[in-house]
Amino acid sequence: MHNHEVLRDRNQELERYSQELTRANRTLGLMNTITRHDILNQLTILNGYLALIMELTADPAILDYVKKGKESIRTIDKHIQFTRQYHELGSCRPQWQNVGFVFAQAVSQVPSPGITFLFEPSDLEIYADRLLMKIFYNLIDNSRRHGKNVSKITVSTRDDQDDLILVYEDDGIGISPSEKEQIFSRNYGRNTGLGLFLVQEILRITGIAITETGVEGKGARFEVRIPRGSFRSVET
Repeated sequence: MHNHEVLRDRNQELERYSQELTRANRTLGLMNTITRHDILNQLTILNGYLALIMELTADPAILDYVKKGKESIRTIDKHIQFTRQYHELGSCRPQWQNVGFVFAQAVSQVPSPGITFLFEPSDLEIYADRLLMKIFYNLIDNSRRHGKNVSKITVSTRDDQDDLILVYEDDGIGISPSEKEQIFSRNYGRNTGLGLFLVQEILRITGIAITETGVEGKGARFEVRIPRGSFRSVET
């Protein structure tokens, strides 16, 4: 009887801690949202002042400084948007998602004229964070920005013992061997270096890994290793 009471008390204590943690996270989330909103408002005001300066002067030196200021504003804005996305990581329970449907969503959101998309595993579902669409969005955006003259993007799968390998590849210029590990770093690369870092972090939530295995000059190739129990085929 005593052990039962001790177990009950501990369960109640854990439940109380869980509720307190949920409230604390909700408060932090609200503060982050308000702070991001206020910063973005100030950036809008600053951008307006820079636009006025451009109208008031024709001095090349001043206009060059204004141009650099606007570039800094765009970079800050991208960092703010990243903090919003990163804050959402793990905020909701992962769920089973149809990869073909999610990939189609990503394609519809990235301007990609002249690129043909081929997606093979139409019946595949994986257990992943709800930001899964961001993975494909960032991979496609990466191909479009850095692949140079990419005309085809293909997604396929293959088995590797108990794991499933989801392969994303394009026909661009590829990635040099020295960059293969660095491209997933927080501050590496052009365009703030956040996209592939975010991709890796989203996948890690459910134990999924990603590596770049392409050959420079023949296109980028990303292999997403999905462990057993985190993928399934669903009849359509």
